Amino acid sequence: MKTISPSTTTRQAAFFAAVSAFIAVIENWIVIPVPFFRLGLSNIPVMLALEYFSFPYIAFIVMFKAVMAHLFRGTLLSIPFFIGLSGNVMYLLVCYPFWKICRSHVSFVSVSVLSALAHNAAQIMTALVFLPPSAVRMIGSMLVPLGCVSGVIYHAHFLLPYY
Repeated sequence: MKTISPSTTTRQAAFFAAVSAFIAVIENWIVIPVPFFRLGLSNIPVMLALEYFSFPYIAFIVMFKAVMAHLFRGTLLSIPFFIGLSGNVMYLLVCYPFWKICRSHVSFVSVSVLSALAHNAAQIMTALVFLPPSAVRMIGSMLVPLGCVSGVIYHAHFLLPYY
């Protein structure tokens, strides 16, 4: 594991959070014909952070990204915010321990796919609280396969040079 001196860790985590939030805001402008689908490009700095930071810093990066993205979208404290937040929390609870325990046996690509599955599963479960099950089933049937494909394509392309 690469180490970062304690005097710079907070600043570097803040930089990762800012980059991730910036990409999340820009990503919102990309028009995609599938409703509720995001490419997940803002998760690339978060995936890189897995290698460099401990859990509290990664939690800060993920939560900062979620709050700032929804703040700039104008959806803070709305149904989409809570659905997105649930996905981010599930990402933290599943992918961080998975990477720390299995890092010598898995690649960032497999963590990206697991991340997409965990994120989408939590979003679907949270959406069931707010939306009719038939709508959630229709949206979920599109989002889960697309999330896995984007996890493989984008994260393999952007993260493999760092692994």
